[in-house]
Amino acid sequence: MSDMKSRSARIQTVLNHPCEVIKADFGTSSFDRHFHDSFSIGLVTRGMNSFSYRKQQVDVPAGAICIADPGEVHDGGLAGNPWSYLNIFVPMSLFQALSFEAEIPTEIAFQNGCITDRESCLHLSRMFSTLLVSNPGRARVDELAILAFMHLLNHHLACDRHTSRPEVGPTARHAIEIMTDHRGKGVSLEQLANETGASRYAVIRAVSAAIGITPVTYMTQLRIARAKKLVREGTSIAEAAVEAGFSDQPHLTRVMKRHMGITPGRLLPEI
Repeated sequence: MSDMKSRSARIQTVLNHPCEVIKADFGTSSFDRHFHDSFSIGLVTRGMNSFSYRKQQVDVPAGAICIADPGEVHDGGLAGNPWSYLNIFVPMSLFQALSFEAEIPTEIAFQNGCITDRESCLHLSRMFSTLLVSNPGRARVDELAILAFMHLLNHHLACDRHTSRPEVGPTARHAIEIMTDHRGKGVSLEQLANETGASRYAVIRAVSAAIGITPVTYMTQLRIARAKKLVREGTSIAEAAVEAGFSDQPHLTRVMKRHMGITPGRLLPEI
């Protein structure tokens, strides 16, 4: 379980897209495997972030970039040392718009979880320096974002998107569709087995092989994502917890702290 020491967050409009920007300091503990529905792009500013990503351990030292594609399961804080980072969650639609504008004919997926080239890190550092000040000028933010993101797109995309994750078979695909349609609420292993025509054991193995986490963990992630969205939209934490499928606010707090290293209160932006 992560022992986050401090965190500030804000929703910042970048190139006409809302992006969550955070500044976080962590202790020595790790946090559980999870995924995001957007690109997670972080600049490590202190210590080292070590995390499991695409069946490898990735070590990202201070001054380098840690990056995870949408839906890619990862953890964090495996080095056992205090570390800090600046992070932005970038929606796929933003990168798609930039790639279309630049005529980059590829699906957006990054090659590695760690980027160390000096120019990429400098561009991202300059962007964060502007994003984290009070009332940053929109034109300046967009200019720096274009420089930072286009450099990543031009130099760090995967050559073959399909090499980054295994093929999803029919059992896993059907099970994932069911869980996603229900937003992770009220779906049992028995239901997944009945609707896919496979045993519970086969469903667990198929989903785990396809996305790196079990069906129960995947559904927990879906519920966390739903709760986060609701809180960001102004729903109280207690109401968001129940709506997302948790028994109450303390239940949501325990699960979020275990899986993502944060509590629901830290979802609220500090502007």
